[in-house]
Amino acid sequence: MPFFLPPLLAALVLAALTFVVSYPVSLRSFRIDALGLFLLIFALVNLRLAFRQAGAGSRASGIRAPLWFWPAALVVAALITFRAVHALNI
Repeated sequence: MPFFLPPLLAALVLAALTFVVSYPVSLRSFRIDALGLFLLIFALVNLRLAFRQAGAGSRASGIRAPLWFWPAALVVAALITFRAVHALNI
């Protein structure tokens, strides 16, 4: 298994989990999804770890990340951004 795949899958699972779970919190005049934002922060951390491991692996061992990693990581980043905007506007 590639070393960058587990954090990428964890970021995807955490971002997808926000479609299922929710904990809306009222802050004065607006509402946010507190649990969704909490999960998305961890998804961003995992995505950052996947990018770092993909870049470090190419420098350390000479093995480059496959071409499918970059579009997949960008799709996960787009999903995280979409869900974060939704979590702030519920």
